[in-house]
This record gives sequence, C-alpha cells and structure tokens, in this order.
Amino acid sequence: EGLQEPERGEDLLVPLQEHRMGSILKIYGMPLSQPVRAVAWSCLIKRVPFKLEAVKLASKEPRGTRTMEFLRINPSGLIPAMDDNGFQLGESMAILSYLGDKYPWKDLYPTDPQTRAKVLMYFHYHHRAAREATVGLIAPITVPNPDFTPEYISVSLKRMALAFKAIDKLWLGDESQYL
Repeated sequence: EGLQEPERGEDLLVPLQEHRMGSILKIYGMPLSQPVRAVAWSCLIKRVPFKLEAVKLASKEPRGTRTMEFLRINPSGLIPAMDDNGFQLGESMAILSYLGDKYPWKDLYPTDPQTRAKVLMYFHYHHRAAREATVGLIAPITVPNPDFTPEYISVSLKRMALAFKAIDKLWLGDESQYL
C-alpha cells in the first residue's frame, strides 16, 4: 500500500497496488481549482488511482486549455476534464457522477433516488451559485489578462455571501441531514 513517486512534479501520488491495474484515470486541471480538487480528493478518499495532468488555463500554449488537444478532451476549454481509458468528460459534477456510478461510491453518490436527488440538488446549486460567484474572485488571479471590472468582482463577493448563507442554512444547519 505504498505510494509511488510522481514521474513529474505536477502528478499526484498514486497507490501502487491500484496502479498495477492497467490504464490510469487522467484528470486535467490545476490544484488551485476547487472543482479539480473535488474530483481529486474524491478519488484519493476512495482510492481510485489517477494522474493529475497540469494545464494552463485559457492558454493556447502547450498544455493549455485552449489548444486543440485539450478541446478534443473538453470542448468547453474548462477544468476539470478527465480521460478514463478513452472516455473523455468535462465538468466536475459530471465527472463525480460518472465515477460515483462506475465504482460505485454509494456513500458519496447514493443509489436511492430520493437521497441521490438531494446530492444532485446540491451539485446543481453549487455549480450555479457558489462556483459562479467564485469566478469573479479566483479568475482574476489565475487567468492571464483577465477582463473583470470592479463591479463584476463586487457582485461576485455579494453572490458568495448569499451562497454561504444558503449553504449554512440548507446543508450545515442544525436540522440538516446532509453535511
């Protein structure tokens, strides 16, 4: 159950015994990205071997998310993206749903329709509210030559405050059964 040293600095460690199983899941992204971390941490927790392929956001340079090579993997040019033995997919929630069904991660991605619906409710809420709000806060730091106005960043801060308030009430509150 030892860990294999990465071949390159951007690769995460992979459990040796599972690495011997054959082709390995590739996750394209960068560790600063919350959606990339959600996929990577889920794989680490569930001991699914993967290799993190570091990419350059919004770049046409080699390993950039605007190169034809990357756009064949994820036509939106966004991270994370994955390649599972030739099956390619983008969007963290789609990737997590796919992996949850494939392995099956019943504790993270329940099979009961009502319980799964609650997970999906959070997935969609998170994507629309929390993630959308963070774009104005994180992208100016990570994307080359961002074109975000101070007004856009201010709106992002307000959206983030609303998202935190909803998460506190709906998922973390005293009567919550989810988190």
